[in-house]
Amino acid sequence: MDFYEAGADDHLYSTLSSPALLQKKLDILFSNHHPTTKYEDSHITLNFDSLTAVIEGTATSFTPLEFKLLKLLSLNPNTVLTRQHLLYSLWDRNGNYVEETSLNSMICRIRQRIDTENHHYIKTIYGIGYMWSTY
Repeated sequence: MDFYEAGADDHLYSTLSSPALLQKKLDILFSNHHPTTKYEDSHITLNFDSLTAVIEGTATSFTPLEFKLLKLLSLNPNTVLTRQHLLYSLWDRNGNYVEETSLNSMICRIRQRIDTENHHYIKTIYGIGYMWSTY
Protein backbone atom coordinates (compact mmCIF):
# COMPACT_ATOMS: atom_id res chain seq x y z
CA MET A 1 0.00 0.00 0.00
CA ASP A 2 1.36 3.42 -0.85
CA PHE A 3 0.53 6.72 0.83
CA TYR A 4 -2.13 7.70 -1.69
CA GLU A 5 -3.96 4.39 -1.11
CA ALA A 6 -3.79 5.07 2.64
CA GLY A 7 -5.58 8.38 2.16
CA ALA A 8 -2.80 10.90 1.45
CA ASP A 9 -3.79 13.54 -1.09
CA ASP A 10 -0.66 15.68 -1.28
CA HIS A 11 3.04 15.78 -0.42
CA LEU A 12 4.17 17.18 2.94
CA TYR A 13 7.43 18.91 3.64
CA SER A 14 8.88 18.35 7.07
CA THR A 15 11.72 19.48 9.27
CA LEU A 16 11.89 15.98 10.78
CA SER A 17 15.00 13.95 10.13
CA SER A 18 14.67 11.21 7.51
CA PRO A 19 14.45 8.34 10.06
CA ALA A 20 11.81 10.20 12.10
CA LEU A 21 9.81 11.03 8.99
CA LEU A 22 10.01 7.43 7.79
CA GLN A 23 8.78 6.21 11.18
CA LYS A 24 5.82 8.62 11.05
CA LYS A 25 4.95 7.34 7.57
CA LEU A 26 5.11 3.72 8.79
CA ASP A 27 2.88 4.59 11.76
CA ILE A 28 0.30 6.13 9.44
CA LEU A 29 0.35 3.21 7.03
CA PHE A 30 0.07 0.52 9.70
CA SER A 31 -2.55 2.35 11.79
CA ASN A 32 -4.88 3.00 8.82
CA HIS A 33 -4.39 -0.32 7.10
CA HIS A 34 -6.03 -2.54 9.74
CA PRO A 35 -9.04 -1.04 11.54
CA THR A 36 -9.99 -4.39 13.09
CA THR A 37 -9.15 -5.07 16.71
CA LYS A 38 -9.35 -8.84 16.56
CA TYR A 39 -7.27 -11.66 15.11
CA GLU A 40 -8.84 -15.06 14.70
CA ASP A 41 -8.08 -18.36 12.99
CA SER A 42 -8.86 -22.01 13.76
CA HIS A 43 -6.22 -22.12 16.52
CA ILE A 44 -6.21 -18.72 18.21
CA THR A 45 -8.53 -15.79 18.94
CA LEU A 46 -7.04 -12.50 20.11
CA ASN A 47 -9.40 -9.66 21.05
CA PHE A 48 -7.41 -6.46 21.45
CA ASP A 49 -10.33 -4.40 22.78
CA SER A 50 -11.05 -6.70 25.73
CA LEU A 51 -7.44 -7.98 26.04
CA THR A 52 -8.62 -11.59 25.93
CA ALA A 53 -7.08 -14.57 24.22
CA VAL A 54 -8.31 -18.09 23.56
CA ILE A 55 -5.87 -20.68 22.27
CA GLU A 56 -7.27 -24.05 21.23
CA GLY A 57 -10.36 -23.37 23.35
CA THR A 58 -8.44 -22.37 26.48
CA ALA A 59 -8.39 -18.82 27.84
CA THR A 60 -4.81 -17.55 27.97
CA SER A 61 -3.52 -14.40 29.61
CA PHE A 62 -1.04 -11.88 28.27
CA THR A 63 0.21 -8.63 29.75
CA PRO A 64 -1.03 -5.39 28.12
CA LEU A 65 2.41 -4.91 26.56
CA GLU A 66 2.36 -8.46 25.16
CA PHE A 67 -1.09 -7.74 23.68
CA LYS A 68 0.29 -4.59 22.09
CA LEU A 69 3.10 -6.61 20.50
CA LEU A 70 0.67 -9.33 19.38
CA LYS A 71 -1.54 -6.68 17.81
CA LEU A 72 1.35 -5.10 15.91
CA LEU A 73 2.42 -8.47 14.54
CA SER A 74 -0.91 -10.21 13.90
CA LEU A 75 -2.62 -7.28 12.21
CA ASN A 76 0.31 -6.98 9.79
CA PRO A 77 0.52 -10.61 8.61
CA ASN A 78 3.39 -11.71 6.39
CA THR A 79 5.00 -8.28 6.80
CA VAL A 80 8.46 -7.97 8.32
CA LEU A 81 8.39 -5.49 11.19
CA THR A 82 11.84 -4.26 12.09
CA ARG A 83 13.07 -4.44 15.65
CA GLN A 84 13.40 -0.65 15.61
CA HIS A 85 9.76 -0.23 14.54
CA LEU A 86 8.55 -2.65 17.22
CA LEU A 87 10.63 -1.00 19.96
CA TYR A 88 9.43 2.46 18.92
CA SER A 89 5.79 1.30 18.80
CA LEU A 90 5.99 -0.38 22.21
CA TRP A 91 7.52 2.69 23.85
CA ASP A 92 4.57 4.37 25.58
CA ARG A 93 3.81 8.04 26.10
CA ASN A 94 4.82 7.80 29.78
CA GLY A 95 8.41 7.08 28.79
CA ASN A 96 8.34 3.36 29.60
CA TYR A 97 11.01 2.27 27.17
CA VAL A 98 11.22 -1.33 25.95
CA GLU A 99 14.79 -2.56 25.50
CA GLU A 100 15.88 -5.10 22.92
CA THR A 101 16.41 -7.79 25.56
CA SER A 102 12.85 -7.18 26.83
CA LEU A 103 11.54 -7.55 23.28
CA ASN A 104 13.38 -10.86 22.92
CA SER A 105 11.95 -12.09 26.23
CA MET A 106 8.42 -11.04 25.26
CA ILE A 107 8.65 -12.85 21.93
CA CYS A 108 9.87 -15.98 23.74
CA ARG A 109 7.04 -15.85 26.33
CA ILE A 110 4.41 -15.30 23.64
CA ARG A 111 5.74 -18.18 21.54
CA GLN A 112 5.60 -20.50 24.56
CA ARG A 113 1.87 -19.75 24.91
CA ILE A 114 0.69 -19.66 21.30
CA ASP A 115 2.90 -22.11 19.41
CA THR A 116 2.16 -25.80 19.04
CA GLU A 117 3.71 -28.49 16.92
CA ASN A 118 1.52 -27.40 13.98
CA HIS A 119 1.26 -23.65 14.61
CA HIS A 120 4.27 -21.30 14.60
CA TYR A 121 3.12 -17.72 14.26
CA ILE A 122 6.08 -15.45 14.94
CA LYS A 123 8.93 -15.90 12.53
CA THR A 124 12.33 -14.37 13.28
CA ILE A 125 13.87 -12.53 10.35
CA TYR A 126 17.47 -12.59 11.52
CA GLY A 127 19.19 -9.22 11.66
CA ILE A 128 15.95 -7.39 10.82
CA GLY A 129 12.96 -8.19 13.03
CA TYR A 130 9.88 -10.40 13.20
CA MET A 131 6.95 -11.41 11.04
CA TRP A 132 3.51 -12.89 11.83
CA SER A 133 3.23 -15.91 9.57
CA THR A 134 -0.21 -17.13 8.52
CA TYR A 135 1.04 -20.32 6.89
